[in-house]
Amino acid sequence: MQVIARLVPENMEGRALTIIMAGTTLGSSVGLPVMTTVGLTFGWRTGFSVPAAFVALLAVLSYFVLPTVDGEKLSRSNSPFAVLRIPSMLVILLLTFLSVVAHYGIYTYITLLVELIDLTGGIGMALLIFGIGSGLSVVVTARFINVYLRALIVFMLAIGGTAMALLLVFDGVVGLSHFAFFLWGVAFGPVVTMYQTAVTKQVSDGVTVATSVQSSVFNFSMMIATWIGGTLLTYFPDTGVTAIVYVTLAAFAAALRAGDSTSCSAKKLMSITRPNRTHGSVFATSTARASERRLTKHSERIYSQQKGCLARNRTLRS
Repeated sequence: MQVIARLVPENMEGRALTIIMAGTTLGSSVGLPVMTTVGLTFGWRTGFSVPAAFVALLAVLSYFVLPTVDGEKLSRSNSPFAVLRIPSMLVILLLTFLSVVAHYGIYTYITLLVELIDLTGGIGMALLIFGIGSGLSVVVTARFINVYLRALIVFMLAIGGTAMALLLVFDGVVGLSHFAFFLWGVAFGPVVTMYQTAVTKQVSDGVTVATSVQSSVFNFSMMIATWIGGTLLTYFPDTGVTAIVYVTLAAFAAALRAGDSTSCSAKKLMSITRPNRTHGSVFATSTARASERRLTKHSERIYSQQKGCLARNRTLRS
């Protein structure tokens, strides 16, 4: 995030982050089937050596191309424990956990899902449609993430839940099941970007630490998702895949509830804009005054919303 902050103005960070994180989406939706094919065709050692060569090449390019950015000195205000004391950060981490469990719990076993519903075209067709949906979603997200972050998160969660419901109800029906895989890809595409961007809007100090905490939760959630799926398949070999889809649907529903518009914390999650950074950004001088005016108006609007939430809470308690 510090590198992004040096390269683009603050109001473009979400779009820049989307483009960068598109590599994660493409690696999951396109890289997995490609490397599976390579491994099956040329042997498992090739399946490991080819990515290793790419990683080595990226390391060399990063050393010579990327700018040098100073790290953040650890203090009480930017420590991981300070990040965890921010209520809106906890909401983001919860949404991250539920979303990752929803997506990766079934994505890990996508081949078994395709076989269960006997999808026309098989796993190749499923991954192709999924990848197309993910790619289109990344493009759309890059366009709207800076302005409609909260709406984007809720929309993607709803689409993911709809996709799982279609897979459960129509069970391999030609056209509808394919459309479900497309919707699932659309929901999958911006998962990394949405929550990383949401994190950067919650803190003024320790952005790198905050995004690292979110990334740790993301990786931990992947482990939990695959563990849940593996456990269900072990103890329920005949119905385990269907059970995973139900768990996925439940996780989407829970995440959607956590980000529901009736929640004051959820509104705050997607609404807070951290102060404009003036240090180290090549765009700071030309945008500082405009950003300050936008921030003032935005803060007044959020203050009014929070007052309304508090008033409604007092009314409900009384």
